[in-house]
Parts: sequence; C-alpha cells; structure tokens
Amino acid sequence: MLSLGIGAIIVGMILPAYKSQQTFAATGPHITFTSERDYWIDFYLIPPIDEGTPIMLSLFSNKPGSTWIFLAPFDVQTESVSMPSVVNEMLGPTDTGLVFFGRAPKSSMYSLRISSWNSTYSVRVESRWSRFFQYRYGIVLGAALVPASLLLFYYDGIVEKRDRMFEKALKGVEDGTRKANAPLHS
Repeated sequence: MLSLGIGAIIVGMILPAYKSQQTFAATGPHITFTSERDYWIDFYLIPPIDEGTPIMLSLFSNKPGSTWIFLAPFDVQTESVSMPSVVNEMLGPTDTGLVFFGRAPKSSMYSLRISSWNSTYSVRVESRWSRFFQYRYGIVLGAALVPASLLLFYYDGIVEKRDRMFEKALKGVEDGTRKANAPLHS
C-alpha cells in the first residue's frame, strides 16, 4: 500500500505537468429541436493551457448564422469565466464556419461554450495541454494511502510484539509442564 500511495502521488504530480500538442473535437448538439426548444448550449472544459500558448479553433455549422462560440479562461474555484476571452463570435448571416488562430491570454483551464439555434456543429480546438490532466487526483489517493499504510505498519508491529509475548509465555508454560510431568529419580 505504501508503494501504491507513493506511486499515486508521483503520478498525480508528474503526469499532469507533461504537456504536448493535443486536439479536442466535438459535434453536437445531440438533441432534437422542437418549436419549444429551438436552441441548445453545450459546455466543455479544456485542460489548463499555459499563457501565450498558440490556440487554433475551427467551427463548422450546418446553417448560416445559427451558432455562437465562446472560449475563455475558466476559474474552477469560483466556477466562472474570466476575461479576456479567446473567442466570442456569432456566425454571420451567411457564415457556416469560423477558423481562429490566437494565444492563450492566461494560464488556466478553458471553458468552451457553443450555442446552437436549430443547427448542428463540429468544433476542434488545438493547443498544448496535458493529456494526463485527470490523473491529478492521484495526489489525493496517495495522500490517503500513505498514512493508512504507515498506520498498518505500526499496527503490524504491535501485533507482532504481542504474538512474541504469547509465544514466550506459552513456551514457559510448556517448559513448566514438562518439569512437572518428569519422572522423579532418586
């Protein structure tokens, strides 16, 4: 358990720090539009991107002027976006696509929101982030396993000491029984 805990801490610290070129792709929305529900908002979280890192975004819609896209830094603690945004565009009345090249305004997770009005979309975001970002929770697992394993080591030492004490006591009883049952010689 101790090895597993230390390994989880190492994985939780090192792997999320390794960043490489990544692509996020999505299509949607996966609903049926009706007269009561003529729009839909999809929300995605992109792992942290470092400040100044290039970001390429492309969006394609099946209807002109029917899709709005918003990409901005996201603060997990307050669960809110912060400015400046990377992209905040509504497709024009004759536009069915958008391609954007820019840079990350700050080091942060990024919120991608896409609103569709009776339309479907396909989106791609390319930048540099960690594909192992979800392993950051390994630190929590390791922080629980390491103290638990140390407690087990301590408890095991107490049990071992108690077992030795019982063995010694039983050996003493056994030796006393042999002496008591030994034949008397004159």
